[in-house]
Amino acid sequence: MILYQTGIMLDYNPATDILTALWPSNNPYTLPEIQSTLEILVKSIRNYDVKKLLLNSSQLAIHPAIDAAEYQTTLNLFCNSLTQTRLKRLAQIISMDQENKILNLELGQETKDNVKITFQTQYFIFPAEAINWLTAPLPILQTI
Repeated sequence: MILYQTGIMLDYNPATDILTALWPSNNPYTLPEIQSTLEILVKSIRNYDVKKLLLNSSQLAIHPAIDAAEYQTTLNLFCNSLTQTRLKRLAQIISMDQENKILNLELGQETKDNVKITFQTQYFIFPAEAINWLTAPLPILQTI
């Protein structure tokens, strides 16, 4: 079921509890657009109590004028907001382009260094692999 479709498309499948977020084109997004979109994404995760997020950013193009430090701050705030939800897994589809792939991995590592992430994260190039990982059983926590 499509939840939102302006700038980003949010599609929620209640059967798998996967919310898919897709940036539909290589339109160079500005920082305010990205911040607004990420806020909508977090609200949807809260409203639908989503446990699994498929973030397809393989086509996401960042406007060249965006300051890298400001963008990193935005990612940190986004991940911090996600830790305040009941999200369990985040699978991110990244570009096959080597330069974009390296940038995504570097940004992701810096975010992990800055924010205590409470959910599992994994990067993928192919959506089918991401869906397989998202739908795999979550580990059972044992208590004594």
